[in-house]
Order: sequence, then C-alpha cells, then structure tokens
Amino acid sequence: MATVVFSMMELEKRGIERGDIQRLIDRLGASVEGLEGDSITVEFTPQRPDLLETNGLARALRLIGGNHTPSKSDYQVSREPYFKILVTPAAARTKRFVGGMVVKGAELSGGRLKELINFTEKYCDTYGRRRRKIAIGLHSLAAVKGNIRYDAARGGSITPLGTEAEMQFSEVLKRSEQGRAYSEIMDAYKSYPYIADDEKTLALVPIINSEMTRVTESTKDLFIDITSSSMSALDETANILACMFIDSRAKVMGCAVELQAGKGYFTPSMEYREMRLRSPRIEKSLGIVLDNSKMVSLGNRMGHVAAKYGNGIIFFVPPYRVDVLGERDLIEDIAIAYGYDRIKPLPVYGDSVGVPDELVERGERVSLIELGLGFSEAMGNYLTNEEQNFDMMRRSRDGAGAVAISYSKTGRISMLRTSVLPSLMSALSKSSQERMPQRLFEIGGAFRMEGGRPVERTHVSMVSEHTRSNFSEMKAYVNAIVWAAGAGRAGFERHSDPAFIEGRCASVSINGRRIGVMGEIHPEVLSNFRIEEPVSAAELELEALFQGR
Repeated sequence: MATVVFSMMELEKRGIERGDIQRLIDRLGASVEGLEGDSITVEFTPQRPDLLETNGLARALRLIGGNHTPSKSDYQVSREPYFKILVTPAAARTKRFVGGMVVKGAELSGGRLKELINFTEKYCDTYGRRRRKIAIGLHSLAAVKGNIRYDAARGGSITPLGTEAEMQFSEVLKRSEQGRAYSEIMDAYKSYPYIADDEKTLALVPIINSEMTRVTESTKDLFIDITSSSMSALDETANILACMFIDSRAKVMGCAVELQAGKGYFTPSMEYREMRLRSPRIEKSLGIVLDNSKMVSLGNRMGHVAAKYGNGIIFFVPPYRVDVLGERDLIEDIAIAYGYDRIKPLPVYGDSVGVPDELVERGERVSLIELGLGFSEAMGNYLTNEEQNFDMMRRSRDGAGAVAISYSKTGRISMLRTSVLPSLMSALSKSSQERMPQRLFEIGGAFRMEGGRPVERTHVSMVSEHTRSNFSEMKAYVNAIVWAAGAGRAGFERHSDPAFIEGRCASVSINGRRIGVMGEIHPEVLSNFRIEEPVSAAELELEALFQGR
C-alpha cells in the first residue's frame, strides 16, 4: 500500500470540485486516511501506480465524475526520437533495460518539483520494488551534452547529487546515503551500470544521479531516464510518466534505444491496447443488466475509449492503465464505475440438497484433535514469495515446482506457497513476546506444478515452540493425529530436509506410504525468522492421512 498527501487546491485547479473530491476518491476504491487544512491523505493499492501523482489522480477523478470523455488522441508522442540511447554489450549483459524521454515546458515551481520527486520515490519503492525492478532519474535537459550511452564498467566516476566532488563508483556505494541504501542491488551485477553523455556520467543506476544535471524549480526541460529489470515494466513506467506530463500540458518526446545488430525499441510506446468483451459476460459476472450504450459510458469513466461492437463492447485501454491485464479487470472497472453500492445481492436458486464436502469434514475432525492437544489454529496466506517459502527455510528453489504469480505488483507476493510450515514460522516470529509454550497449527492449501498444471493439496502443519521442544514431543503429537484419524500407527524413517536439523528429522508414513515430514527446526531457520526458542514441527498431507485408514 502507498500513502500519498495531495493538495485540495491543486486538485481544484485541475477541474475537481472540492466537495466532490472525497466522494470520487471513494468511488475509485482508494481510502481517504485524513483531512487537514488543504491536505488530503489517500491510501492506494499497488495496482494503480498512475494515481500516486496529482495529475494522475485528477485525471481519474474527472473521468469517474463524468467530466471528461476520453479519446485516443489524448496521449500522443511523436515517433521522431529526441535522443538515441546507445546500449553497449557490457550494459546489455546486466539484463537491466533502459529507456527515456524528454519533457519540454514542465512546470516545477510552487512545490511541483517536490511532488514529482515524491512520486518517483513512491513509485520506485512500491511498484519498482525499492529500485530492483524500476528506477527513474530526473535530469536538466540543458546539462545533457551530445549523445547518450548506457554502459557498464568495473570502474568509473560521477559527481553524486548533493555533492561537489567527483567519486569513484565504489566510493559512492560506501560513502553516500543513497549508495548505502541501495548498494545491495549492485550485488547482482559484475560491473556498474551507468548512463553518460559525451562529457560526463549522468547517473549510476539504479543508485544516484549526477549533481551536474540537477533539476530545480526553475527547470523547464527535462531528460528522464528509466532502467528496469523487466521490459514490460519499463514500457509501463514510461507510459505513466508521459501521460502525467501531457496532462500537465508539457510536451513529451521519446527516445530510441539502439541495441547491437540493428535492434532496438522506442520509449514511451503510448499504445492503446484493444480488448473486446461480450455484454452477456459482463451481465453474468455482475448480476446487472445494462444496455451497450451504458456500458460504453461506464468504460469511458474508467479512462477506456469504448464503443459498441456487435453484441459487445470494444475497449481501447489507455497507456497509463497498466493494471488492466484481461477481461476480468475490465469487468471490475465497469463495476467500479457503476458503483458497488448499487449492485444488489441476488438469491441463489437450485433444487439440490447441499452436503458437506468430505475433505472439509476431515479437516474439521483434525482441527478438533489439534485443539484437544493444546494447539491454537492459525490462518496463513496462500500467497507468498520465494524468500519466505524457500530461502528462509533453507530449502532449494530448484525443482520445487512452484506456481508463480504473473504480473505481480509487489515483491511480497510472487508465488503460491508449496508448504504450510513457513506460514506458521512467520506466525511464531510475530508472537515471540507471548507467553511460552507457543503451539500453532494450520490446515490449508499447498500448491505445486505437476504435469504442467497447478495442483492444490490440503496440508496440516503444526509447530511447538518452547525451551524443551524436541523431536520426541512432535513425534507424540503426530502419533496422536494419525491414531485419532483412524489410520492406525505411523511409521518413521530417518529423513533429510534442510529446514530441519540433520539426524533429528523423519519422514512420516502410513502402511508404507509417505504422508509428510517432522522434526526439530534448524537453528539457521529460527534465526531467519528471529525465533529464539527451539521449535519442533510437522507437516502432513490431509488426504493421504485419511487414505491410510
């Protein structure tokens, strides 16, 4: 989540009535956190980075308020490049892409420069994953001399922003505040990526810009560089910035990026993506009946250039709407523009009699057993990331069959969990100040790719944290679960799992079929989760537990 403070006066200057601001922000699904004088504090979800700046928010408020009808001519950039950015082979090997644009007639006085800098920092910290995915550099165009080159080298120098003395790249990482804050990003590169003109280094990316190209409130013309670990993220960022400056009535010109062998690309692309949606699909999803003209109007209110097309609607998604990935996003936009408060619940009709799902009944049975053994139930999130799921558990990512999340907007959510145990370890780390012993369990889904398809299985996992927690204690709990499930006696064989201490880990089986693992958690894992007491743990497949009966 990102929290941004806006000036009500600035929003009024852009055509929004003061009395409508809070109501329209609520319609967009954002949350107004506070009002103080002329300032309004708004919290946004990560999927709408275009709203983190005044021009972008004002645009969205005008649209949803019905004060502007979008057109494909709203956001156009000449295909004649202002600069050509040459990418050297050394820079290409870093696998960090580059792009740029030139802005003429920017208005940065009266606090607008501070707002622009705050926007780029918020954007790079949230959507840009603290500059790992996206970094943006602002430069005075007048200070850029000659051609622009994107290069990488083991050595080099720059006059860092806020200093007067030239420094070696390695010095910048050690001595400057920005260098110390983001130096770990450089660990992925064998050399330092940087942007230079014919005379000097403009930026050590993604760390810091040069003092020689400092932007001030009197600056009117800008050169903006963008670097990214993803080509799609680079294009999306360039489009958002270009639309933002066009809304402020500045002129935007693109840059041509030249790669080796005559290849290259142009930024910003400013392409309107075409999507088509049948009217019955929208009506079935939302439970409301709308004629095509109304749907066109609702699409326009979310910024889409929409028109009737046969038995449906054709949408041209504007360049700044990087959150729209498919038809579900368009349907959600229709619902937002229509108003969720106006959608009434409908009764569900049917002549069948509902019966409890067998797996749910089994899960409830195991839950009662766990509660009887003195465990408390935890509810973890299926969505996680590689660091918590694998690295902090000392488990390898290779061959794990993880189900990745496409187009993730935050580094904290990049995959579906393959194990329930990391969720419980995270829960223990958050309750470290509570009274011992701490005993938690969770029954939930774990996901893996099998045969090219994602497969969900229900696992039951339990952890026990206290001074005397050990292998024997957890073995007794596992035996109790297996016996109470009616599966007879559990079998235990020595097993090796990096998450557990070697020699104090065993596989759990029923009638010769392996159903899980148990043991004492490795000290390094405890350290990773900042847990000070010993922990014993187990994780079993719920379906396999009952199949063994």
